[in-house]
Amino acid sequence: MVIAFYLGSECADGGRLLRSILRSRAILGGQSIVVPPPRHYRNLTRAALAVLNGDTSEPDRVGALVDEVTAREPAARQVMFAESVIGEPGQSLDGGMLCPLAPLRLAAFRALLQGRPMEFHLALCNPALMVQTLAQRDETRPAMTGAEARELSWLATMTEIIRTNPGIRMTLWCNEDTALIWPEVLRAISGYRGPALLDGDNDLLAALLTEEGYRSLARSLLARPPRSPAERRTRIGAALEGDAKPGVLDLDITLPGWTDADVAAVTDRYIADCAEIARLPGVTFITA
Repeated sequence: MVIAFYLGSECADGGRLLRSILRSRAILGGQSIVVPPPRHYRNLTRAALAVLNGDTSEPDRVGALVDEVTAREPAARQVMFAESVIGEPGQSLDGGMLCPLAPLRLAAFRALLQGRPMEFHLALCNPALMVQTLAQRDETRPAMTGAEARELSWLATMTEIIRTNPGIRMTLWCNEDTALIWPEVLRAISGYRGPALLDGDNDLLAALLTEEGYRSLARSLLARPPRSPAERRTRIGAALEGDAKPGVLDLDITLPGWTDADVAAVTDRYIADCAEIARLPGVTFITA
């Protein structure tokens, strides 16, 4: 059995991903893929996080809890959401680094699962947006300056994760591309390889497009199914350009002291980093 963990993103809506995959449980079950409701592995998550945070009384219990969860619904693949494994909310920029706890916490988490086959899935995010998101969540915390943010590097973080975790398997994508690659993301996390549509394939589009725009696109996709993922992305891109709800696709970085040059420099480094990360061993990068 392979256990697939979704690690989340500072800027992504993991709840929507979970709901979309859970909606597809019936068809996934036909390929021996189980997506247990989070309540079924809440104790496992709590015990693992306790160990990662320094509790020395729980390690032996974690393996037993994994066996308990996987025995509930035997399958070839289990999909779980573990969005705090690489750090608690708000820790993604501690020390001026991107997810600085991720390399060692992933190593410890893998050790807790005692060699079980597993893979990890993570949405990357423009560091400029991460800085703004964290500043909005905690107004008492000084926001990172544009000059400081220019030094943020996803490539450095991912390189260290792979160095610290030999043999790790990771699937990554840019959160900014998610609307265009949503079906591919669902299939990567779930492991589904069939030809049928998943129930959650259009969930994100329904949230981003106007009601009429969504109905029009849905009718178009049904009447003339895309012949390839690339064609689907092209048609979705056109729909988003013409029929997106006001403001849902805006990327307005309005941080004190930041200049347009700061935003551009951080964004350019992010794009360059992702191109290099896609070449790292063990990494599958979903692109638009």
